[in-house]
Amino acid sequence: MIERAAEGHRWRNPVWRHSDGSFCGVVRDMVQMQKTGRSTSVAAQASKARVLIAVMLFVTVVINYMDRANLSIAMPAIAEEMDLSKAQQGLLLSAFG
Repeated sequence: MIERAAEGHRWRNPVWRHSDGSFCGVVRDMVQMQKTGRSTSVAAQASKARVLIAVMLFVTVVINYMDRANLSIAMPAIAEEMDLSKAQQGLLLSAFG
């Protein structure tokens, strides 16, 4: 059973506790972080994962941009060699849009 209880001072926001007085999952981690001034290992792992995802997205966007630029420069030669119509050229160029 979870009940709402005030944490120490009246100016602080209330937090969620179990009936035995222990904090619930995320709230416990947040209170521990506030008391110690350090982030938990879960928060550190989440932060590393976010940075990794952001770096991978950035690299993907850069590769896409370079492919798009190179394809637009090479399109006249590709269209002549493969006998592409204007509609087919547009479809090929829009694949990297």
